[in-house]
Amino acid sequence: VWSDGDNDGKFEWMEKPFGNNELQMKYRWESYCKEYGISCKVTINRLVTPKNYSSFASKGAVSVLCSNFTLYNDKKQSTHVKNGHFMTITGVTKDETKYIVSSWGEKYYLDPKDIKGFRYYQMITYRKIF
Repeated sequence: VWSDGDNDGKFEWMEKPFGNNELQMKYRWESYCKEYGISCKVTINRLVTPKNYSSFASKGAVSVLCSNFTLYNDKKQSTHVKNGHFMTITGVTKDETKYIVSSWGEKYYLDPKDIKGFRYYQMITYRKIF
């Protein structure tokens, strides 16, 4: 993000990241929650797998941003997503090989082997505010 903070016509690069990368995911999520009075901490992690997902999920919500992948619904119908897409991981299949994800409120299955582009995982820990 470029800023002309003092209106002198000289734009400077701000420290906040821009674009859909792991730092931008963290910044956007924390900023959104802060705007609505929700305290949270976002931790970026690249080691989430279907087999170890439950250990991360026990500490907070887990999300993934990835590109060039295929999603499957309960009817085994597929849809290919070329560009980056952000989803919440809500669980894993019984055989612990695929994620169960929520995309725009719909349930899908995502096999990590089907992700051909980038992938970033984040864990969101919410703090109670009373």
